[in-house]
Amino acid sequence: MALGVYITFRILDIAGIWPVDTGSIVIDGQDVTGLPDFKRAPLIGRVFKDPMTGAAATMQIDENLALTARRGKRRGLNWEVTAKERAEYKEKLKVLNLGLEDRLTAKIGLLSGGQRQALTLLMATLVKPKVTHGGTGPARRRQRRS
Repeated sequence: MALGVYITFRILDIAGIWPVDTGSIVIDGQDVTGLPDFKRAPLIGRVFKDPMTGAAATMQIDENLALTARRGKRRGLNWEVTAKERAEYKEKLKVLNLGLEDRLTAKIGLLSGGQRQALTLLMATLVKPKVTHGGTGPARRRQRRS
């Protein structure tokens, strides 16, 4: 089995997508082997090869960030992004230097591929996960060959 396939399988095990036959999965001292994927989500930050896999294309930037920030927490019926959250997201987006802090209400599907990828990296690290994993996309593959 190729190393990339093996790593993908292990990530799916860790994320709780696939059940583990033997052994255990411990993240930051917590045994998560029996936990479903949604209960492991706050512990794991993932960036997919296709940035649209980790984001909702028809939702706004601030809405996607709010969903990410609330991952693993109880949510009520109020999905509104608060002014405090919006200010926090603006500050975090400024660091990317892509002008996204001025486009919080833009739908993710309207962003360029690079903007989407940068945004999904931010989303993967927004809640300070214990484990992060990034997919190897075409740009990284080309870089590695040279």
